[in-house]
Order: sequence, then structure tokens, then C-alpha cells
Amino acid sequence: MKEDEVRRLLQAKDREHQRSLQQQKQDIHAFYKNRFPATPIDPVVEFEKSQEALRVIREKHTKEMAESDQQHAKAMDRLEKEHAKVMDNLEKDRATAEKEHAKVMDNLEKEHARLVENLEQEKLKTEELKTKLANAKAKLRLHAR
Repeated sequence: MKEDEVRRLLQAKDREHQRSLQQQKQDIHAFYKNRFPATPIDPVVEFEKSQEALRVIREKHTKEMAESDQQHAKAMDRLEKEHAKVMDNLEKDRATAEKEHAKVMDNLEKEHARLVENLEQEKLKTEELKTKLANAKAKLRLHAR
């Protein structure tokens, strides 16, 4: 008799468990059905949506590229102007350096010419002194005899 009671109790618990599982399944199904309603997918509509998304992306990309090109052009203009200024300054500096170099070279040439002239005068004086010395020695020799 105990076995029959145990069996009935087990069967009742099993039925209760099966009902609970069925209820959970229904609850889960209802939750997802409410949350994600089943809508049939129309390939033509989906294709049109994807084409519209691509068009929007292309327009955005085109706009961004145009802005980027504008910024690049502005940057290049600014760099070209800066380059022109630097090159102009370099040219001015080079011209100034050439003028300074010419002045220094002119001064060096004048100084060189002056020194050469002084050297020539010193040589002439030396020759005159040598001649006078030779004459004086000759006179001394004559008087010494």
C-alpha cells in the first residue's frame, strides 16, 4: 500500500512539475512574442532600406572628403605663403651677405695694396741704405790706405 501512495505522490509531483514547466515555457514565449513581434521580412523593402543607408553613408563620406580637401587646400596655401616668406628672407640675407663680403674683400684688397706699397718703399730704403753703407765702407777703405 505504501508503494501505491508513493507512486501516486510521485505522479502528482511529476504532473505538478510538468505543469510548472509548461507555464514557464508559455511565459517565456509570451515575453519574447511581446518584446520581439514577428514581422515578415520583405526582401525588396530590406534592399531599399540598405540602398538608402548606403546613399546616406556615401553622402556623408562625400561631404567629409570635401571638407578634408578644403582644409588641405587651406593648409597648402598657408604653407606656400610661409615658404615664400622664408625664401624671400633667405634671398635678402644672401644679398646682404654678398654686399658684406664685397666690402670685406675690397677692404682686404686695399690693405694688401697698402702693405705691398709699404714693402716696396722699405725695399727701396733698404737698397739706399745698402748703397750708402757700401759707399761708406769704400770711403773708409780709401782713407785707411
